Order: sequence, then structure tokens, then C-alpha cells
Amino acid sequence: MNIFPWNANFDTGIALIDEQHRQLVDLLNVLVRHLTTQADAPTLNAIFDQLKGYARQHFEDEERIWREHLDGDGWVSHHAHEHDSFVAELVRLKAEEGVKPLDEVILDIVGFLSQWLALHILESDKRLAKAVLACRAGEPPARAKALAEEAMSGHTR
Repeated sequence: MNIFPWNANFDTGIALIDEQHRQLVDLLNVLVRHLTTQADAPTLNAIFDQLKGYARQHFEDEERIWREHLDGDGWVSHHAHEHDSFVAELVRLKAEEGVKPLDEVILDIVGFLSQWLALHILESDKRLAKAVLACRAGEPPARAKALAEEAMSGHTR
């Protein structure tokens, strides 16, 4: 049973990014299953190794895709800053190991990853992906960004 099942709302339309986001949702589900059913606790080192590997590869791939179409744009630099913040928060959470009980640290990680899904993936990644897809369809970057903003407004937001 997945507490956070993957659904179409997470899709960006860019296969590589969606595949990598699924990995993050899968990891989040492992953590939540432990908290809700007291399943075997994954070691914090294993969790952080997976998160570090995910962040390194995913952020590199994602930023490359964004730069291919929107290089030099403020959206891209802001997005890279958000990725740096993700890594900084992981380091902060890792530092809590041994200071707090394991379940409390896992709960903090779950809260952080849930917020990341809602605010970063569902908002920022989707907006950039819509702009990239519009560029791939032949729109110039300024128009692609306007189309992305329009698509992310109203009921979609």
C-alpha cells in the first residue's frame, strides 16, 4: 500500500523527470510505511544515500533540460537555488541522527519530502516543464514561459 500513490498530477510530460520523481515518491512511501505500520526501519544512512544519489542525478538532469531551452533565464537560476536548498536541508536533517529518536527524524524527512512534492515538483518543476515542452513545440522562450504561466493558473494551480 502506498500512502502517496503516483498519479497524473505529478506528471511533467518529460519522461526522464517523471521517472526520477517516481523514485522520490517511492522513497517517501517506504518512510511513511515504516511510520504507519512500524515496518522494518530503513537505516538513516541508506535513506540519505538514496536521497543524495537521487538529488545529484535528478538535479543534474533537470537543470540540463531547463538550460537547453531557457538558459540564462531567472526561472532556471531560481530553480537551481531551490535544488541547493534541498541539499542543505538534507544535511541539516542528517545532523539530527543520534540527537533525536529515529521515528522523529524519519517524520521530519517525510514532512520535508511531502512539502517538496507539493511546492517544488507540483509547482516549480511543472511550470518549467510546460515552458520546455512549449519550446520543443517551436515557441520562443518568452512565449513558452507565458504559456506555462497560463497553464499553471486557475484551476490547475
